[in-house]
Amino acid sequence: MAQYIASARSNYFQVKDPNALRRELGDFDIEVRNDDPENPNRVVLLCDSEYGSWPSWRYDEQAADDVELDVAALVAGHLTPGEVAVLIESGAEKLRFIGGYAVAVNSSGDQVHLSLEEIYERAKPLGEHIARI
Repeated sequence: MAQYIASARSNYFQVKDPNALRRELGDFDIEVRNDDPENPNRVVLLCDSEYGSWPSWRYDEQAADDVELDVAALVAGHLTPGEVAVLIESGAEKLRFIGGYAVAVNSSGDQVHLSLEEIYERAKPLGEHIARI
């Protein structure tokens, strides 16, 4: 059986404290990288988890159970005002399924989501026969 394998990264954005963001993301396979020595608060997130996708669950010791995780909401609390982080993921399950997803978030926590699956709905005005893979 094939498994979903993805790649995920963000754009570059300004945070208040890169080390605080690193600590908060420390339990996940997300690298907080700075490639600009003149601007140490400008970072990019690179996700190198087992399957390459943004984590969506975390273990809560108090609840002794997995709880849903919203990485974008977590990042929002670290953004400087006016900054927008865009988290992008693209992946495939062999050639059976190919997908992509993006979320943009600002420092107020407002989010905009986009999925490649939306193409089917947006393509309806082009013609009546649209096969879904």
